[in-house]
Amino acid sequence: NRWTSYDERICMMLEISHQSGFMLSDPVKFDFHHSTSSSNFSYRVETNSEGTFVQVNEKTNVERDVRRERVVDDGIMWGVEAEKINSNCYKYVCESKKDGADTLENRHYNIASKQFEQFIQGKIVTKVEFWDNRILKKRFTKKRRQLIANGFKKKNLVFHGTPSADNIPLIMTSGFRVGGQNGHAIANGAVYGQGVYTAVGVNTGISYGRGVKQLILCEALVGNCVGSDEQEGGDSWKPHGDWQVYKTSEQVLPKYVVHFKDKD
Repeated sequence: NRWTSYDERICMMLEISHQSGFMLSDPVKFDFHHSTSSSNFSYRVETNSEGTFVQVNEKTNVERDVRRERVVDDGIMWGVEAEKINSNCYKYVCESKKDGADTLENRHYNIASKQFEQFIQGKIVTKVEFWDNRILKKRFTKKRRQLIANGFKKKNLVFHGTPSADNIPLIMTSGFRVGGQNGHAIANGAVYGQGVYTAVGVNTGISYGRGVKQLILCEALVGNCVGSDEQEGGDSWKPHGDWQVYKTSEQVLPKYVVHFKDKD
């Protein structure tokens, strides 16, 4: 009949997952000794179909809610102020810091910069923008529930490049638009079908960026991947190389803008 805090390790994992919008890929498992019992109990914390955290008893499968509180002294906090874009969207600018402080901006910077730099040499990340967009996250979570109900749970991290830096804030606030649908023009053709064009690596996005030193890093829902081109019943497809095309904009959640430069 009371709330109990998780240890620091679990709190860190849950907080960064919550702040980034990336679902837990694997449950967080731990043992706990209740003061009212002589036994230890095993639990796991996982993301449920609603996109929220639940604690599950490993033996009985009884679920309990997870409550999030802002702990000033010991919890991981933002060290930078958010820029309010609108009532539903905030932007945090995360830059690399050498002091080793365990702050949310450092963690977000590390997530995005490592994802970028593992795919390319000769370029380095200068800063990362983390966009917390509640409307896009809600649409993404709804789509994820639909796909999970049909047996599709897989997600990807993918990059998207655009030749105009002015397009990036529009994408981060309003989401991707599928060319040829709802009156939206097809910007770069649709030779492999209508959808949101992305790539797992960074070279494809950089080439489409045509000199723009920014890429969008997204979380994407694979759904029913049907092959190399658009097919009836397909949620995504892989034309060639590391390309990934997603049928609907709700499947692709833009989370980070990665700024980069050539190494000196």
